[in-house]
Amino acid sequence: MPAVYVTMNPCKPELLARAENKTVNWAKNTTSDADILHRKWLLIDLDPVRPSGISSTDTEHEAAMARAEEVKAFLTDHTFPEPIIADSGNGAHLMYRIDLENNDENRNLIRKVLAVLDVFFTDENTEIDKTVYNAARIVKLYGTMACKGDNTETRPHRISSIISVPEEIQVVSEEVLQAFTNLLPDHSSSGTTKSSSINISDWLKDHDIEVAETKNWNGSEMHILGNCPFNPDHTGKCAFILQFPNGGIMAKCHHNSCSDKGWADLRDMHEPGWRDAEEDDPSQKQVDQIISIAESAELILDEYGKPFASIEHNGHKELQAVSSTRFKQWLTYKFHKHTRQAPSGDALSKAINVIESEAGFTADIRKLWLRVGQLDDAIYYDLADPDYRIVKITTEGWETSSQYPLIFRRHANTAPQVEPVDSPNGIFRLFEYINLNTEEDKNLLLVYIVSCLIPDVPHVVGVFSGEKGAAKSTTLRILRSLIDPAKQDLLTIPRTTEELALTLFKNYVPAFDNLEELGPRISNMLCTASTGGGISKRALYTNEEEIIFSFKRCILLNGIVEVVTRPDLLDRSLSFTLNRIDPTARREESELWESFEQDKPVILGAMFTTLSKAMSIYIDVNLNNLPRMADFARWGYSIAEALEIGGEKFLEIYYRNIIKSNETAINASPLATIIVNLMEERDQYINTIGNFLDEMERIAFAEHLNTSSREWPKSSNKVQNSLRKIKSNLVDAGIKYEISKITSGEHKGKTQIKITKALLASSINNSDANPLPSGEDHGEDNSIDVTSEESLKYGESGDGRHGEDQISMFLKQSGNEEKLDVTDYF
Repeated sequence: MPAVYVTMNPCKPELLARAENKTVNWAKNTTSDADILHRKWLLIDLDPVRPSGISSTDTEHEAAMARAEEVKAFLTDHTFPEPIIADSGNGAHLMYRIDLENNDENRNLIRKVLAVLDVFFTDENTEIDKTVYNAARIVKLYGTMACKGDNTETRPHRISSIISVPEEIQVVSEEVLQAFTNLLPDHSSSGTTKSSSINISDWLKDHDIEVAETKNWNGSEMHILGNCPFNPDHTGKCAFILQFPNGGIMAKCHHNSCSDKGWADLRDMHEPGWRDAEEDDPSQKQVDQIISIAESAELILDEYGKPFASIEHNGHKELQAVSSTRFKQWLTYKFHKHTRQAPSGDALSKAINVIESEAGFTADIRKLWLRVGQLDDAIYYDLADPDYRIVKITTEGWETSSQYPLIFRRHANTAPQVEPVDSPNGIFRLFEYINLNTEEDKNLLLVYIVSCLIPDVPHVVGVFSGEKGAAKSTTLRILRSLIDPAKQDLLTIPRTTEELALTLFKNYVPAFDNLEELGPRISNMLCTASTGGGISKRALYTNEEEIIFSFKRCILLNGIVEVVTRPDLLDRSLSFTLNRIDPTARREESELWESFEQDKPVILGAMFTTLSKAMSIYIDVNLNNLPRMADFARWGYSIAEALEIGGEKFLEIYYRNIIKSNETAINASPLATIIVNLMEERDQYINTIGNFLDEMERIAFAEHLNTSSREWPKSSNKVQNSLRKIKSNLVDAGIKYEISKITSGEHKGKTQIKITKALLASSINNSDANPLPSGEDHGEDNSIDVTSEESLKYGESGDGRHGEDQISMFLKQSGNEEKLDVTDYF
């Protein structure tokens, strides 16, 4: 069996609802770190160094297995118990039992454990995978095949397997793990120099110090020594010397008795008097002074590996990127205040290089939130004001505070929020400034804006359309001002996907104004940003490295016409239609904004109050067979209950909006339009793929439909891809299809398509009992039209009730159909 991968750690049981006892190809929603209940395993993955996408040779495979034994012995020396040893198929696995909470602290702990092993055991042949520290990491299911690349004689596919299991699987304690991370290279180690003009390779040769191995480690030059230079009894590659890119040097032995020894001590042994000579270098003195100043800042790495410094200023802490102008200004200010001198540009540059290197080696990885964040049972909203205050929301209510456990990003476009004012019903003042068509849209919008305050969940995309004069731009500006104020509130879609990735990254509520259409690449990226997933962005922080963003955003779009037409994005959207404002009701811009700014604190406070109530309700809400945007449906139900709109009424409105979006998707697809029309007066259609495409093209020509778009299949072998893109929309329209090979008869071996009405499945004959008709490919109808007396009660012959069938189907799926009389709405 080809390789199967599973999560190492236990997941939340409700995730089973995504795919209960079945597999899903190319699943859009996969397990994230937040979905893991507890950390139970530490994986050490040793992989042969080789080109990507191919299997290892037998020699490479055996070298990795041998290296695993060395790692095991090393860890045993540091009081680790016996591990499970496994063959990954290409390399080796060591599995150690742990018992840790799933939080940022333990994520960093595991990261540092792997980093230590990387220092001592990664070489030109085998590497320790440092990326397997996340809680949701998947691992090969042992007994399945490792199938990278082609199965060749020199690089064969192999079965993964468990080699050995200890008689008693013991837990590695947190204390042992913490002690082990003390071996990690650290700028603060005793005797470490911050920068140096010494070439460490030449220095080691000049002083006859034995080097067992030299390698590149995170951009630094590392020399593994044959023996400890501080204690001759310490042998076996237990010590190393590291030179950082800026020239800084550190030395370390992993034995506890040498924990107070470092580079300065080693240099004392071989260069007596060197300290006095370096005190005369003013440039070096400035570098060391600046680095000393920076030690008052807390260094962290964000989830993408970028270094930040938390600095104290005017009684509060600010988070600044180490590479930012603001951090340089802070260092210069502190240096001048301390010395009454200005640092040289060269000294400042060298010091920042050291600080960045120190963060890269020693700082903890922390998740940085944008505008909203969550920890335990509390949601935090960043006011982004000069006093660095937040709003803390719990089931007990909300309050503003300057003390909070999370760290928030603030980008150049982030603007301060007003001071919220508690007002239970103030949220309804919003409609003095937004001109929606219906009460349904108003209720849906209230639910939507409150849902945007919930962090790290998939968010629907708010799509607003309306004729000229409907205040579409003003509507987006108002909504963004309430949720995520920005200095530039309305944005244009960037020309490239890389620029769009950066825009999405830096704006929690990106509001794109006055759109006409969205191409497939832009639409796909907006889908990913809405529900979460990896977005690749090269050259964000460096020109060499690729950054994989992962975030969820509340996206706003507007246009005169429906700008969203692609099925995937429509599935994630809420569609709103704005009325043209009557000339007698128009207000001057300055008057409108002055009035809104007065009401804004009350509206915002009411949003927080509503969210607090919804958080209490959410715990007990359990909806069956949720729609695609399941998180929004469940949270929306809770928010609607808190607003006294009613959860059931919200579901009805939401499903109606889904149908509206689905109709837009079908109307935007010539192929979907033809299929829906084809099935209006029949229950089932069966044909070969070739005949099906010919018939679709004849209908499209007769109906003057556009078949030149990239979505239209140009050949029969492209039909399946085109159908796959509209499959969910057809299902929502009550139509499903199956594609299979014909196994007998005149058309044996050909591919057949069967289209049926999903709601009528019980009254449709099995297609296997209906052989395909004979006939020429052109000139006559080669399809089968199956009808039955039972099907007539559904009114498929054009009684105008198709929308009711869809609403009923949706409500039946959610378990709420008996509570509504849907005929009142048609």
